[in-house]
Amino acid sequence: MDSLVQSGLRGHSQHIWTCVQTLVIVLRSVSVSERQKCVSLFVKLLLDPSFPKRKVLEKLKMLWIVDANPRRTYADSLQQLRIAAKSTTEADVQRELYKLVSVG
Repeated sequence: MDSLVQSGLRGHSQHIWTCVQTLVIVLRSVSVSERQKCVSLFVKLLLDPSFPKRKVLEKLKMLWIVDANPRRTYADSLQQLRIAAKSTTEADVQRELYKLVSVG
């Protein structure tokens, strides 16, 4: 997919969209329990100062998008996400984390 993006979006938009849809299907096929474990791990990574928060946030957002009710599914992690949002000094990351906590 990276090579498609680098070679130009316009000519490959249909193929890129197909790849994105496939990714969403794959993420939805992962069990709720496994997605919950992933979210729990990502939250721990957010709280670790040595991990790049933006990259972790991207993965969290993907899991949020594919879930029908992320606030319910990831309820156990919401408080930790709030803590992570309060503890980061990166305003854009903080804003996105608060959005995740309020979505659903």
